[in-house]
Amino acid sequence: MTDYRPENGDIIEDNDDFKPSPREAFHTEPQLCDYMLRKIHSSVPLMIKSSLISMGSGLFTTQDIEEGQEIYRSIPFMTAVDYDRNLDYLCYHCLKETEYVPAIQNATGGKASLVWLWKIVPALRINCVRIRTAGDHRSVGSAFDLELKVRSLKRISAGEEITICYVDPTLGVASRQHLLEQEYHIKCSCRRCKSEAKDHEALIAQAGNMDAVLQTETNILALIREAVLLNQAPDNAVFSPHNEPVESRLNYVLGKAPSWPEFMDPLPAARMALGILYRQKGKYRQAAVNILKGQLVRRCRDGPEWVNDLFDTCIMLIQLGNLPPDSGVLKSNGKEMATIMDARTVAYGYLYVLFKAVSKVFGSGTLYTKMVFDMFGSVLTQKPGNCPGSEEFAKEFEEAQAKLLAWAGIPIQYALDLPQ
Repeated sequence: MTDYRPENGDIIEDNDDFKPSPREAFHTEPQLCDYMLRKIHSSVPLMIKSSLISMGSGLFTTQDIEEGQEIYRSIPFMTAVDYDRNLDYLCYHCLKETEYVPAIQNATGGKASLVWLWKIVPALRINCVRIRTAGDHRSVGSAFDLELKVRSLKRISAGEEITICYVDPTLGVASRQHLLEQEYHIKCSCRRCKSEAKDHEALIAQAGNMDAVLQTETNILALIREAVLLNQAPDNAVFSPHNEPVESRLNYVLGKAPSWPEFMDPLPAARMALGILYRQKGKYRQAAVNILKGQLVRRCRDGPEWVNDLFDTCIMLIQLGNLPPDSGVLKSNGKEMATIMDARTVAYGYLYVLFKAVSKVFGSGTLYTKMVFDMFGSVLTQKPGNCPGSEEFAKEFEEAQAKLLAWAGIPIQYALDLPQ
């Protein structure tokens, strides 16, 4: 196959009759905006105008939107099929739409060199989304057939701009900004990035230079990738190519660097990955400490990533609660600071939090949400005594969580509150 991508520094010669549009943002074309808004089914009034946080266009609501509310649903303007795996589907579905090709050619103004395609790739990556189905709880689909559903992860006030995250928000802010600039040619100035940038600036001032902070973030991300890969390895696999445990190397990285706060990304994600690795190896003490730190000691407690991590935290607590009472896992310096029964109580409470959060984030109709509901109901039927949602259970949960966090070395200020 011929590679039509221009090399770095190549100049695209104007040897065809294609002239790119001089416009910089589509909000300057009211008819196009009206057409796009008519193509979606919205639960609230929406409008497209100049973005408040970027140089392009933004989507705004003219009515308050509650957390977890569906904002709109739409079908794609254009579909692209992975023909390597779906050749039959490609022939059946895509080729029947060739009747639109002449209209597209007329609208774009004539023939164009294929190298122009690579001029619009960044725009396509920003304005398109991959529609995927739910394979497991870490790849929950956002679509039903070819319909995309958009939900709010927080309360949005009337007049506020509706935004999405183009990259993994659990990465450090420096890594996120680097990816956005490299892949999308934009710089994010959202409240989360601004807040975390201040933390970075404080670390840079402490370290005396930026390189040390960026290198620490890079090292933590590398350890996350290694932990994830090792989690997929056979049980007899070594922890690392150097026979050195990942946690020891993480502690070495943190000890060598500026005082990296536990709540600062990507350290919470590293704790979660490390804890899951320990859990898979049957090392429940180390798993519990790292997963609880990764889940609780973080700035953001919303969004798909937080809910996914809470699912893993609940699984860990259920496994911890099923250990024999005399296992000694929850002892510290020979003293039992929490009991297996405490772990069970906290597991019930965290499952209740997950039960309340999952439908807001993913919607009640997804397979993931239904699976969490079924799991919560199944576990709840086995619980003796007071049930989550009652005042009596809330008191039991508060006491049990305080003991478990004290055992894990987590300040009580990071405890989870039960929803009303």
